[in-house]
Amino acid sequence: MDDGEGAVSRRRFLARCGALAAAGVGGTSSAAAPVSAQADGASWPMHRGDVTNTATAPETVPTESVRQRWRFDVRGESFAPPAVVDGTVYVGCGNGTLYALDAATGERQWRASTGASVATAPAVVDGTVYFGSDDANVYAVSAADGSEQWRTSLGLRVRSSPTVTGGTVYVGGVDGNVYALDATSGDENWSFSTNDPLYGAPAVVDGLVYATNVNGTVYALDAADGRRYWEVALEARVHSPPSVANDTVYVATENDGVVALTTRFGERQWSADVSVQSESPLAVTADRLAVAGASGTLHVLDPATGAERYRYGAGLDCTSPVFADGVLCVGTNDRVQAIDAATSAQHWSYSVDSGELPSLAVVDGGVYAAGQSGTLYALDGGAESTASPTPTSTASASPTPAAAGNGAGDGSSTTTATPTSTPTATPTSTATATPTSTPTATPASVSDPLDSLPVGRDATLLAGAGGAVTSVLLLASYLRRGGSGDDEAAKAADSEVTMQAPDDDDET
Repeated sequence: MDDGEGAVSRRRFLARCGALAAAGVGGTSSAAAPVSAQADGASWPMHRGDVTNTATAPETVPTESVRQRWRFDVRGESFAPPAVVDGTVYVGCGNGTLYALDAATGERQWRASTGASVATAPAVVDGTVYFGSDDANVYAVSAADGSEQWRTSLGLRVRSSPTVTGGTVYVGGVDGNVYALDATSGDENWSFSTNDPLYGAPAVVDGLVYATNVNGTVYALDAADGRRYWEVALEARVHSPPSVANDTVYVATENDGVVALTTRFGERQWSADVSVQSESPLAVTADRLAVAGASGTLHVLDPATGAERYRYGAGLDCTSPVFADGVLCVGTNDRVQAIDAATSAQHWSYSVDSGELPSLAVVDGGVYAAGQSGTLYALDGGAESTASPTPTSTASASPTPAAAGNGAGDGSSTTTATPTSTPTATPTSTATATPTSTPTATPASVSDPLDSLPVGRDATLLAGAGGAVTSVLLLASYLRRGGSGDDEAAKAADSEVTMQAPDDDDET
């Protein structure tokens, strides 16, 4: 892709949007549906639920009781965020393995080993699981048995979750490129250089790919050919993916809090000065936006104006908010909590092992919590469990972590009949008119050291005019790589698929 052709006129862009709307291409107009797409309730196919990165499930979760249905343990390894499709939970792990687990029992169905950390969420589409690994490859494996279909090397470790739609896999690279790979073959359709590492999953809505790099530049690219429509420099560090809803691109930054840009030209609508936990993603509905802040504070904003509706003291660190039909779930250092999305009244709080800080997925009314200390929890409603009482204090109390389960080792599953939910005295939040900023706590990081990331690739430098928002000269690289190289199918043994090491000498 020639970035020199990337500047698209306002008139041309409006004409293109009108043509897309008339032809019904790229999904439903957000004017008719404020959130462009959602998980369908029976599945959570990719990071943050779907291609919009909005973390919104149409089905609610239990509001009066919760229990542990099962837990799956791996020795001291961090889990990536899970995907759940057709009764199977797919989750990557720091031990270099992608696991497929039965969603009802937690029993392991198969595992695929890459030999390097699988630190990001997979995407599961049309019977194929797509995921990245620290061995520098993007993989496609069968959802049924984990057998390898293809792999494509990006040269450096992959720390962006893939977004899959329209037969294309969109993924960010540590080398600063946004890649579009053919979902069937892994061949590169196009790439676009942003010059800085990308860690968050791209959002793909109405024919455009929205991506953010670590130095805070937001890009809108044509999904078909990678042409740049606009870019905006936020001048703030960004580690989490952009969320797209309500004709708006929402971005959580380290310095500016939350920033809202128009999808059409990237014009800033508002910014909210809240202290953001840098790696925690956003959750967005038509009337609420949730972001995890420093010191365990969950901020809920008006997505139209950025005004803070309320803040909730979750206790210690918090991350991964998810909306589920009027309920807001969030993971904390040692709990999974659910509150009323409108009032912040607590429904329940479930204790997990200390240090988990789990990433959440909501499917069929169940909550799947993948922890950073090596345990994946499946929670659902249960008559015997006891909901936590509604807290009354305005200061966060230190919750008591639950005792560890019996499962241990490389992939043991423990089914729990008796719920272990623990009442908590976590306080209710208090509504505030003006958001307050507090120092950001240092989050647990799975990213490379940002100041020492090599860009080990040859590149062709092209000069181009600025986009519709900025008029600066940009350096862009265009690089087309071959397919997956060796497409030898992985061998299955004891339900395990081992990925062969790459044949080249690229840095991993």
